[in-house]
Amino acid sequence: MTLRKIVSTTLMASLLLAAAPITARAADGPTPAPSLRASMDRAVADAVAAQKANPAAKAVRRQASAATGARMTGGGGGGGKGTMVMMILGTAAGLAGTYFVVKEMRKQSNPGQ
Repeated sequence: MTLRKIVSTTLMASLLLAAAPITARAADGPTPAPSLRASMDRAVADAVAAQKANPAAKAVRRQASAATGARMTGGGGGGGKGTMVMMILGTAAGLAGTYFVVKEMRKQSNPGQ
């Protein structure tokens, strides 16, 4: 009984500590609460500063070629005939396994039959 109390107390303490909002503070003073707007402003400022520091690293936008477009007309992917065959075989194996387990459980629960 004491082991159960110790384990339950430890579990409750760990759950409460994990849910507690603990914030880390810098050594030089408290920081303001983060907000989405401030985070976006900092990210944009960092991106602009990085772009000004290295203008040669500008992102290059490519035009999609006709060949790429022709290849992509096959749909959203998803495999082919081999994948379909493997899916059907996996489904059949799962059903067979389920049938076998249910049959064995019935044998064990009804030994007279």
